[in-house]
Order: sequence, then C-alpha cells, then structure tokens
Amino acid sequence: CSCIILYCDWMWTLDGDVVPQTLAIFSTIAKALTTGELPLWNPYVWGGIPSIGALGNEAMYPINWILCLLFYDYETELLSFAMIPANICVHLLIYYVGLYCILKKIGTRPLQAGLLCCMSILSFSFCGFLEWIVTFNSFSWTPLLIYVLWRLLESKGKKTLFFGISLAIIWANLVSISIVRVL
Repeated sequence: CSCIILYCDWMWTLDGDVVPQTLAIFSTIAKALTTGELPLWNPYVWGGIPSIGALGNEAMYPINWILCLLFYDYETELLSFAMIPANICVHLLIYYVGLYCILKKIGTRPLQAGLLCCMSILSFSFCGFLEWIVTFNSFSWTPLLIYVLWRLLESKGKKTLFFGISLAIIWANLVSISIVRVL
C-alpha cells in the first residue's frame, strides 16, 4: 500500500503544512486517550479549537482512537507519522472488502472482483487533506454498509441478528465521523 501512496501522486501524505497540523491533533488525541480522558478539547492546536469540532481530526471516531494508540510511543510521548498513511490504508482496505463482497454477491469471479476493486481504488482523486480525510473515511464504509444491509434484508433467523448488529456497528462508525461535520 505504501507503493500505491508513493506512486499515485498522493504526495500530500509526505509533505505540506497541513499534515503536521493534523498529526499534532492526532498526537493530542493519543495523549488524551493514554491518560484516560476523552479527546474533546484541545487547548494547544489551532488556538484552542475544540477537538470535536475541528474538521479532519474525527476525535470521536473509533478507528482513529485505535490508530492513535497503536502509533503512539509511550516513552517519547510522540505519535509516529506512519499513522497518516496507515489511516489511509485501513480505509482503503475497508472499501476494498466491502466492494469485493458486493461484487462476489452479484456473481463476479474472485480474480475479476479483486481487479475491479483495485482499479476502483486507483481511480480515486485525492485533494485537500482535511476535507478529503473526513469525506473518504465516511465514503470508504459505503460498500460494506450496502453489503451488510443487503445481507440483512435476505437473512432469516440468527443471521438476522448478526447482520443487524454488524449494521449497527457500521452505522455507529459513520455517525462518529459525522459528528465532526455537524459541530
């Protein structure tokens, strides 16, 4: 995935002033989580804008919490820059899995489904990091949301409960991303 990021003209992941600002927000979120606090307020970055209202940080998004904790160095109290490309890769994987499941459901062969998913990912055009990260993080869940909803409508018995809970989890993730846009 790093090769895709390097060779598909997504150089904004490697330079620019917005990435260090966003990394500082994620770092503050990681520090808050490690001290047992919810990252709702950030008095240091961007003149004290509340974290929950700052576009791009998705302070209530569980995926970001997990990534912030995984890439946080407890000794130096610093967040690794690798968190940014890892975030992208996680969401590309979520998109890929959802789209692959949909394509398999409609009868596409595995190799064709895999190639179509790769071509779909490579056709994305990314610009404007802060606006893009919120939009893409919510958009990447769409194929999986559609697939699980489709399976829920077809299911019977215990499978209905499984797909219902899966749909609720995906929906909760989407709502946690949307909190940033509302506030």
